Amino acid sequence: MDRGAYRSSFPPITGVGDLEVLEQVPFAERLDAGSTYDLLHRSADRHGERPALSFVAMDADASGDPCAIAATWRYADLIADVTRAANLFKSYGLTQRDSVGIVLPHLPEGHLALWGAEACGLACLVNPLLDDADIARLLRTAQVRVLVTLAPAAGFDLWPRMARIAADLPGLKAILRVDPLAHAGRTRRLKARAAGLPARLTAKPPKGVRCEDFRRALARMPGDALRVPRHVRPNTAAALTHTAGNTGTPKLIRQSHGNQRYMAWAMAGVAQLADTDVVLSGLPLSHNGAALTMGLAPFSVGAHVIMTGAHGFRSPGVLAGFWGLVERHRATAFAAVPPVFDALLNTPSDAADASSLRVALCTAGALSPETFKRFEDRTGLAVLEGFGLAEAGGASAFNPLHGPRRIGSAGLRLPYQSLRIVAAETDGGPAEDVAPGRVGRLLVHGPNVCLDARAPGGPTAVDDDGWLDTGDLARLDDDGYLWLVGRADDRIHRDGRAVDPAAVEAALAAHDAVAGAAVVARPDRRAGAVPSAFVTLKPGAWVDALALLEHARARLDDPAAHPVAVEILDRLPSTASGRLHKAPLRLRATEHAVRDALNRRTIEAEVTARLTGAGLAVTVVPKLARDVAEARLALGQWPVAVTVIAPDDAAAAPPARR
Repeated sequence: MDRGAYRSSFPPITGVGDLEVLEQVPFAERLDAGSTYDLLHRSADRHGERPALSFVAMDADASGDPCAIAATWRYADLIADVTRAANLFKSYGLTQRDSVGIVLPHLPEGHLALWGAEACGLACLVNPLLDDADIARLLRTAQVRVLVTLAPAAGFDLWPRMARIAADLPGLKAILRVDPLAHAGRTRRLKARAAGLPARLTAKPPKGVRCEDFRRALARMPGDALRVPRHVRPNTAAALTHTAGNTGTPKLIRQSHGNQRYMAWAMAGVAQLADTDVVLSGLPLSHNGAALTMGLAPFSVGAHVIMTGAHGFRSPGVLAGFWGLVERHRATAFAAVPPVFDALLNTPSDAADASSLRVALCTAGALSPETFKRFEDRTGLAVLEGFGLAEAGGASAFNPLHGPRRIGSAGLRLPYQSLRIVAAETDGGPAEDVAPGRVGRLLVHGPNVCLDARAPGGPTAVDDDGWLDTGDLARLDDDGYLWLVGRADDRIHRDGRAVDPAAVEAALAAHDAVAGAAVVARPDRRAGAVPSAFVTLKPGAWVDALALLEHARARLDDPAAHPVAVEILDRLPSTASGRLHKAPLRLRATEHAVRDALNRRTIEAEVTARLTGAGLAVTVVPKLARDVAEARLALGQWPVAVTVIAPDDAAAAPPARR
């Protein structure tokens, strides 16, 4: 049976000319219509006895080898268990419009649940590292009918959290629990059983909701065929993923089967994956980099995916033992976020043979030029940086594996996608393209643009011709390479001048002691906003904030770009997927600005900034009631909304959620 096999291979790309040759064949002839289930079935037909998915627990098993594989699914096993999962979900009355909520750490059962849910309905992937309030909101919005999450286990706190959340999910029919210790080393399992479960982990599921062990429930289902075959079109919804939340609260994005199959095809081509590849997967499955780039893409060509630890790259021992993992399993590729690359540079690798590795993909942010050069020089690997966003399947551009890799660039557009740079300010008129090399707003078009982005009134702006406004500022050079400048809403407007935070960050990062830098807008009564900087220092380095201010100002020609403050932090905040998270820094900078304004009038007060649907809002509670009127006068003309509350009124009010 033809299950949508790819009609042609993806040849190496060295430049825009190769993309244009590739695109002479219409995309519809590159990839037949079909579902992600069809894609997995095709791989099982071709590679049935080859390993598809393995899990390394990264805790010593009976043999004392932390790198030993704890479980493996051949392609025949993988499609059988995915089929069982789909049939299991169907047995609970799941329809094609219903969703399965999947809130799991980095376990192989996540793949079984994900592709099984897509075979019969919708998969809703949620990162367990999100706040409980965000998890609950996403699951309610998705209207989940079945929830797949962790069983109670020592060392994991997810079950009591999910039991509380599940109690407020209307329409929930079943909870399927995954034992996180099923693949752990024997020593760890024995210790966990001997210790028993703390009382806080024994929360009960909601009344009326069926609760089962996921693996046992799968075992009673047929794995040879779907009980109710599903016929899909490219635009049929497959999954509900969510944004990282780095520009606000996480929001759900509907991906179609066509979106996901395209991304699998495109990313397999970017990394030139083949059935001989061994891919290390350490990103959260809710991240497109894990589900598609390091999941469906290698599955589509018959490669072997090895999942590293129950918490991925965050698992104890994974980064320290990474090079040993590479040597043990002859890994050839991996994808990671920038902090992982930084950590690996500080991990000894001389004793391990990592010569099998050939490519590393950097997702969810750019490496510093220093890290990029050091990593390639030390490992001999080709590091590919790119650009993507959740509304566009996670990838729209990547540096070519076999062409020039330009440090700091996001690379060339992916095949059958188009990029435009348009004037950042349109005055309400139609967007006009800017000349090559000029900075403007980045628009994306292609088969990666997700369903919700295309829908009228969707969460992201798409025009009538299908162009997605990413909200990013960027430029395209004469060779078609994409260079990101920053977020359009990150620009700081100081006295009518637009300041690019990236330029200020680069100036600070040039200091020998600085490991990372982030610059945000700090509200200012006279200028509207001014740059405020936050930095982290390299291990063992020290410099004071005043020296960093002088260092940045000496390297910035425009006085409007001069930061007014630098604060040294232990670490910069990041989202659950590892991206730099500027929202908490904006809140912190705002609170500092308000406190400074009050201190000038010798007013002591509790200051809390928060994000609301209307933007930044600040609540001020003076310590003394007599200072309320003075505080209101001091903050009356501020560029953000400030509410001053008397101490007695604040004591009676519920705390505001930050």
